[in-house]
Amino acid sequence: MAEHGGSEHVCSKLKHPIRTIYFENPGAFREINAFTYETAETYDLQMEIIRLDFKSGLEALLKEKPVKAIFLGTRIGDPNAVGQEQFSPSSEGWPPFMRVNPILDWSYRYTSIGSIHDTVPNGLLCINNSSGDKEKFRPAYLLADGRLERAGRMKRMSFKGRDTMVAVSNGLSDLVPSENSILAASIIAVGDELLRGAVNDQLGPCLSRKLHSIGWAVTHRAVIPNDVRRIRALSD
Repeated sequence: MAEHGGSEHVCSKLKHPIRTIYFENPGAFREINAFTYETAETYDLQMEIIRLDFKSGLEALLKEKPVKAIFLGTRIGDPNAVGQEQFSPSSEGWPPFMRVNPILDWSYRYTSIGSIHDTVPNGLLCINNSSGDKEKFRPAYLLADGRLERAGRMKRMSFKGRDTMVAVSNGLSDLVPSENSILAASIIAVGDELLRGAVNDQLGPCLSRKLHSIGWAVTHRAVIPNDVRRIRALSD
């Protein structure tokens, strides 16, 4: 199992030890490192610490001790999750191994934490405070719109010759959950064999889970026969 970038996930005690790698970032929050070390001790994990960037660390790791597969903490809403499934070969230009993504469709509400250099408190969790005291924030599981879990992540932008860090909402423009409607989708499966019960509809539930995990609401699912007129009517 490998963890990097500040995203942490707790696993239960295992009968057979799994080799656990932690890519320690010098810019990580102290609380993240403390949580990681405490978790390793709690679950009796033999954790190896690598103090290199993720790609260089993987290259060194696989050169020293070749492995075929690595469990990762990638979720469907992560920027690098595009095109990934539960089992996905590593990308071109990376060391060859099988990426295993057990929580790809995880829909639990959380807020993304990177390093001390690219993370600020998620403003969507801020509690309105008219007294002028120090800002307070709700726990991450109360984030109303899962698409905005990266609203506290920042990127470097240049303005008239100077660099500054600004918070971005992962490609979404100033969305406020209380003022915007959740995006809705309908799923339509086409096939006489589905209607006859000859095969089970496995794609529909999978699509529902993935859409839900990135903040979409599935309002309707339907199965229709292989009838061109019915299909055309729905598309119109």
